[in-house]
Amino acid sequence: MLAAIGGLLLFAGFSTFVMGAVRYFFPSLESFVPNDFKRILNMRVGVYLFLAGVLLLRFF
Repeated sequence: MLAAIGGLLLFAGFSTFVMGAVRYFFPSLESFVPNDFKRILNMRVGVYLFLAGVLLLRFF
């Protein structure tokens, strides 16, 4: 069960990182992101989610 959660965290972390990178490198796309998601969709949150997924897959 924890391995499945780790796999989902890997996918969520990677996709959040990619969306954060797109927002960073193409600032003209900021108007397409809702205000509620601007804190969540950044590269730091993506790296943290990816790291949590790797840790879950490594130890469980």
